[in-house]
Amino acid sequence: MPLTAKQVAAAQPKEKPYKLTDANRLYLYVAVSGTKSWRCNYMDGGKDKTKTFGQYPAMSLADARMAHAQFRDVQAAPESAAAPTFEKVAAAWLKIKLPTLSNAKHQIQVAETLSRHVYPSIGKKPIDKIKRQELVDIVRVVADAGLIETAHRVAGRINMVFDYAQDAGLIEAHAANGLVRVIEQRKRKKPMASIAPADVAPLFLAIAGYDEAVTRLGLMLIAHTFVRSGELNGARWDEINYADAVWVIPEERMKLRKPHVVPLSRQTNLQQPGHPASWQRFAFPLPPSHAARKASLNPNASCCLVTGKRPKNEEGCARLTR
Repeated sequence: MPLTAKQVAAAQPKEKPYKLTDANRLYLYVAVSGTKSWRCNYMDGGKDKTKTFGQYPAMSLADARMAHAQFRDVQAAPESAAAPTFEKVAAAWLKIKLPTLSNAKHQIQVAETLSRHVYPSIGKKPIDKIKRQELVDIVRVVADAGLIETAHRVAGRINMVFDYAQDAGLIEAHAANGLVRVIEQRKRKKPMASIAPADVAPLFLAIAGYDEAVTRLGLMLIAHTFVRSGELNGARWDEINYADAVWVIPEERMKLRKPHVVPLSRQTNLQQPGHPASWQRFAFPLPPSHAARKASLNPNASCCLVTGKRPKNEEGCARLTR
């Protein structure tokens, strides 16, 4: 049976080195000294060889399996006199990388970064023939166009493709390390303005005095739970467990795709109205006259309360919702 993370962590040194087998010939080698390393045995030119992927705990069980899968893919590929092209190696890396990204838009952006900025220059070149200066030229062209953030992403993704090639045994070393050194540093975002402790009470009074109930209740709920504005806007009454005083946000509405349990204090005062209309399944609805339900609390209003960003008018944070 495959190893579990608990078994790996619990493995202790013995009088002699030993192995804990995972799957597909991957195993954890435990030395007498207590060092644990991920290895696999394979055939090369009719000879038995051993591939070491890394040491535990620096390399987790999941990381070892991914590195092993990459190595097996390369071993299974037909032998060729020339190394695969950068584009082919990148395609293999994307096949593993993209499923780890939960955001579909991000998946598209990662792939397009390479196809737009990298493939035209080096996509068809064998990966072991690409020189450092070629990589420097690619990221500098992007940076010179004023796309500093994009240039950093291009450099990072080039480096990850070369790391993949190195881990898969296609190259022994590569020239993409430290590629961001040739690019202007990212501009640091200034932290949002905050209010002084003495201004907190007036801010809450301004919210409490706001005459629109949905916005008023929503802002107060953010103050007690610190959920994201998008999570608040989509809140449904069937997510509220009154018996246990918790709000369970389902995984499909969470950024990390995991359910989020939010304790509710008595001050939240969430009470479902007795309206049978379907639009009332939302805790913070717009009137049914709207063609589609939109956020009744915009991000600026939420941000005002959570971060303490000072509004520019005397009605305070509440006016931001209009």
